[in-house]
Parts: sequence; structure tokens; C-alpha cells
Amino acid sequence: MPHPGSGTEHVSLRVTRSDGAWGPRLLPAIVAGVVAAGVLACVHAVAVGSSEGWVPNAPWLAGVLFASMVIAEVRPLQTIRAGDDSIITVSLAYSCALAFVLPGFGATLAVAAGTLFADVVNRTAPQKAAFNTAMMALSLHLGTSVLRAGGAQDLTAADPWDPMLLVTLLTAFVVIYSAATILVALVLSAVEEDSPIAVLRRDFFSTLPSDGMLLPLGPVLVVVGTHDPVLLPLAMVLTAVVHTSTRISTERERDATEDSLTGLLNRRALEQEAEAGLDRAARSGRRVVVLLMDLNRFKVINDTWGHHAGDEVIVEIARRLRDRMPTAALVARLGGDEFAVVLVDASSEAAVEMA
Repeated sequence: MPHPGSGTEHVSLRVTRSDGAWGPRLLPAIVAGVVAAGVLACVHAVAVGSSEGWVPNAPWLAGVLFASMVIAEVRPLQTIRAGDDSIITVSLAYSCALAFVLPGFGATLAVAAGTLFADVVNRTAPQKAAFNTAMMALSLHLGTSVLRAGGAQDLTAADPWDPMLLVTLLTAFVVIYSAATILVALVLSAVEEDSPIAVLRRDFFSTLPSDGMLLPLGPVLVVVGTHDPVLLPLAMVLTAVVHTSTRISTERERDATEDSLTGLLNRRALEQEAEAGLDRAARSGRRVVVLLMDLNRFKVINDTWGHHAGDEVIVEIARRLRDRMPTAALVARLGGDEFAVVLVDASSEAAVEMA
């Protein structure tokens, strides 16, 4: 989701403004609040497990699902979106399935452990790892609460013809997906100094084709694994299909928004990102500065040394622009030897100095 990929989107916690902005100052408090809520969820899960027991009805199935979730977390899919280094994984199908296999709130603890392990393996920053772990634990805890309230946690004992079973399942899916997405939106709103509603409206559907569509696979994997274990690998293939289709989609999005020679934003992507930045600046009253530039006598290089040498010059200029501009700056190649930089909340003096 924006795993900010876990089976859901793990927040990138990227800082997009200079020191002194309110967003970065508020960010630790938001992360701390989410982590505290995740810890409370885990404590409650331990308390329930101590009274109701820990042993699943099908230990082998629980082991397969947990291992699959961890593998999916360790091998995430990079989101290809300008200015975004979030990741997406397909682990949410297995995380959701664990809610039906593990008694009580065992899925809360399993998902927390799997997410934390994957972040450690991937050398994720401690702040990110803590947020990701708490976000997933809290989301699964809330979803499991819905399943338990509706009597749908034990699918083998539920009436397959009861329409309320489907209602309960759909409600649990919405709760899991919405909780994770809202938590990420809170963090990104602080980072980007934008309204949480605006961030949620922008990002809610971005991972729906992957995470949202994976959630219903959870009970499917459990039913198949319980009644026809030999067919479980076939059901698990569906997660690979979603993973592959998401990868192809992100690659196409990258091709559509990235300059193939330099890796900078292209004109289309710059227009989209600049428009969003202008909207945010208008709401917060910040200044937006646009720098336009081209290379003098670039045609002489192409005519004298050839287009290959010209391409090398373009690539080097792009590298220097990217290295010397602030992290929050939008740097784009408009075409040929033309470049553009968009700076948010920059003073006139700073913009002139940077130019």
C-alpha cells in the first residue's frame, strides 16, 4: 500500500521540507502514537492467547502461511511514482489468512513478528520498522476483532450459506485496508504538510488493485488448504499473478513518467507533480519557485563529437542537478537540453543562489 508495501504500504517516512517545518517535528509524535497502539494490540493478543490457547487447528497450514508472508515481505515490490520510495508487497493475502488459522489474536503477533523480521533483513531504518510493525499489527488486530464479533474467524464452523458471513468478511477487509491506509496518510500528511484528507483521497486507491484485491484471497487460501491441501499451491499462484501484474503496471508507469536517458522526471510527470505541489502550497501559503534552464552551444557538442557525447553531457548535467538540489525539489528534463526544477517554500534569495 503508499509496504508506506507491508502487505500493505510501508511508509517511506521521507522528509520533503527543510528543518524547522512543522511536519518533521510532528512526525515522531505520530509514529510514537502508532507504535504505542501497536504495542497495546500485541499485549491484548498475548492476554487473549493466554486464556484461549495458542495451538492452531492446522499447524502445518499456519506455518506455510506465515513463511509465505515473511518471504513476500522480504521480497517487496518498489513503487514507481515520482518522489515516492514506498514499497508494495503481496503479503497481505497471507497476513489475512493467518487471522482465520491462528486462534484468538494470534495473527496480530505473527504479522508483527514477520513484518519486523523482514524489515530487519532489509535493513530498514528503526523508525520505519517500528511504524511498519505497529501498523500491520494494529490493522490485523482490528480486522480480527470484526471477524470474532461476527463469528467468522473459524471458517470451518461457520454456516457457508449465511449471508452475514460474507458481510462480516467484507467488513473485516475494509477495516484492515482502511486502518493501514489511514495510518500511512497521517504520516505522509505530516511529512508533506498536507491535509490528511487530501493525502488519503490521493493515495487510498493507489494500492487497491494490489492490497485490496489480495485481502479476499486470505479466506480462500484457508478453505483450500483445509479441505484440499494438494490444491493450495494453485491458490497461492494467484498472489504471484497479482505481484506480476503490479510489477508490470509500475514499470509501465515508470516508462510513462521517467526520462529514459537521465532517470529524471519527464515533462508529463513534472506537470502532474508540480500541479499537486501548487495545490498544497496554496493551502499552506508557501512559495513555489520554478527554475528553467537549457545548455548554451549544446548543438556544437552534438555536431562535433556526436550524439553519444551529447548524451553523456546530458546525463552528467542531470546527475549534478539531482545531487545539488534539495531532496524535496522536483527535477525534470523537459526534452533535448532543457531542464526544470520546482522548489517549494524557497525564498527568492535562496532560489537565486541555487540558480
